[in-house]
Amino acid sequence: MKAFVFISFISLILSVQSSAQTCLSGDCSSGFGKFKYENGDIYEGEFYDDKREGFGVYTWKTGEKFIGESLANTFSGFGVMEFKDGTKYIGDFKNGEFDGEGEKTYTNGTKQTGIFEKGKYLGKISYYGKAVGTTGCLNGDCEGGYGMKYYSGNDRYFGYFKTGKRDGYGAYYWDDGTRWVGQFEQNLLTGYGTYFFITGEKYVGYFIDSKRNGWGINYDPNTGVKKIGFWSDNNLITPKSTLVKTGGATGCISGDCKNGYGKYVYNNGYYEGYFKNGYRNGQGKYYFDIGDFYSGNFDDNKFNGKGTYYYTNGERYTGEWKDQRTHGKGELVQFDGTLKVGYWKEGTYQDKTTPPPGYDAWVRNNYQTGTGSGTIAANNKLPTTTNTNNKPAVTNPTNTKPNTTGTTTTGTNKPSGNNTNPTNNNKPTNNTANNNIVTTGSNTSGLVTTNFKRKMALIIGNQSYQYTTALKNPKNDARSMAQVLRSCGFEVIEVIDGSASQMKTAIRDFGAKIIGADVALFYYSGHGMQVDNFNYIIPVDFRLQTKADIKEDCPNINWVLNRMENAATKLNIVILDACRNNPFDRGSFGEDDANEGLASITPPDNTVISFATDPGSVASDGVAGTNGLYTGSLIKYIASPNMQLENVFKLTGREVREKSSGKQKPWLNTNFYDIFYFKMQ
Repeated sequence: MKAFVFISFISLILSVQSSAQTCLSGDCSSGFGKFKYENGDIYEGEFYDDKREGFGVYTWKTGEKFIGESLANTFSGFGVMEFKDGTKYIGDFKNGEFDGEGEKTYTNGTKQTGIFEKGKYLGKISYYGKAVGTTGCLNGDCEGGYGMKYYSGNDRYFGYFKTGKRDGYGAYYWDDGTRWVGQFEQNLLTGYGTYFFITGEKYVGYFIDSKRNGWGINYDPNTGVKKIGFWSDNNLITPKSTLVKTGGATGCISGDCKNGYGKYVYNNGYYEGYFKNGYRNGQGKYYFDIGDFYSGNFDDNKFNGKGTYYYTNGERYTGEWKDQRTHGKGELVQFDGTLKVGYWKEGTYQDKTTPPPGYDAWVRNNYQTGTGSGTIAANNKLPTTTNTNNKPAVTNPTNTKPNTTGTTTTGTNKPSGNNTNPTNNNKPTNNTANNNIVTTGSNTSGLVTTNFKRKMALIIGNQSYQYTTALKNPKNDARSMAQVLRSCGFEVIEVIDGSASQMKTAIRDFGAKIIGADVALFYYSGHGMQVDNFNYIIPVDFRLQTKADIKEDCPNINWVLNRMENAATKLNIVILDACRNNPFDRGSFGEDDANEGLASITPPDNTVISFATDPGSVASDGVAGTNGLYTGSLIKYIASPNMQLENVFKLTGREVREKSSGKQKPWLNTNFYDIFYFKMQ
């Protein structure tokens, strides 16, 4: 009873407005500030429209403390409540009360773990009608699809699986209250998402191999202070405040922010992408200072076309946008890990099968015309969706300029603190860049090619093997490939005779560096093997003893593909001159386990994969001191100006096939439909 009375007291306090009281520092209207109330309570955190909205720390004069999310002056979302007598609650809040999943620990050590509603404990969680504590896959496909799995130790996961591992987007709940809602790769936290610590600390941004890497925001649980910028191995290495060297806190920090590709720092966020007339136009990524993140197409500063929006509470919408609202076909991964798939109409979810009126014509006009950027005229309306679960529904970020037409709809549990969308006030102005080059002739009528400016490559050449047959030319192949790519404007990471640790480190570094790039290219020359239909590239220090050694010690090509896909680059190219014969003794795994050549790979979106020869076949290493047959031809065509990507590989394949008298047939698989030139004149 004591706890329930206190929660009601909290709700009463939080109904008090902040007007006519004292802002000690910062922006206590729509920003980040520290505010002292007339009764002596102090709040430090995010504000919007003169209310506490977003992440912050509320400390009562009497000694109690709340760390977490608020909405309209009321605790809503994930948070930690510390009572004066030592009682502690970690979990979901709604309307200022414990509501949702959580854990309450009393001073005598007694714990209540499970579901709460309006401050009352209802009991432990039972999933899908199974007995409490039932382990294993409780729903869906936990091998290669979307499912829910309950682990020993009471950890739970809702999300995507690949080969039985957490891979893709999902929500993981640890038994102690810690949560991650975001991207996984091979069971590791890799990609964009939100991590809630049991201390109340919160990080929203990129993880690579379960460490903070890339752009991110970390909230201090003691003060509410945010650390914003680029992270490396859990350390903030480049704060946002240091990105703009001269001229104040905002501005263009690199590239062409008027008519081309550039990077621009705003008061409320950071943008990497294309500009037209000084407006965000074309493909880009906007990182809001509140933790929200959008990656997709822009038109006149607004979300239009296809894109993905990551909410700071961990939810994610992937699909179509119109007039800065979810509109068309999409998928929403909700805060509790459940999926909502179907059609949206101007920010409101319809159902699984009913498209909005005029949808087919809208798609034809904006995605299939082959002209312009494939976007729609925008206005100042907001990205919104409708929440239908029992979690708190909150509003989405709003523009600093009020919308004079239309209305916004309910959001998706997203705390809306310092959540103003970028406006024109600080943006550079000028005329458009040539974001799109319309090609002519040679069967390219109606096609559009994007201006791919930032290009990154990882080149690995393994030749001097310690425990198996050495090869003749991978060092030459790798060095030649690195040289020609540098001449084409690529930034290159080069690894020669890489050990297992060196190769894995290089792949991780590559995955972090290509975030924000336009093109990512991975090239490997050396021994390769397929085991259980997966392809592995062999380090020079690898020594085969068991089948498990291959899977544990040798990088899997899927690792590279996953990192490329997570980086959301416009074009990914994978080149494998590794289809040589199995270098180890046959029979080690059984007759069918170690096949010649490499296995076929289905490319993800915007990905081109090229093998030196067709799947299951063996490629030539060439004459010592030169280049391998395949790479020797490939670098010649890459260096040829004004040659489209597909023609580079087609001509390489034809030449290799002719020179080998038909014995070696390079193989290409593509899921890329734009136009790209390695070199233009």
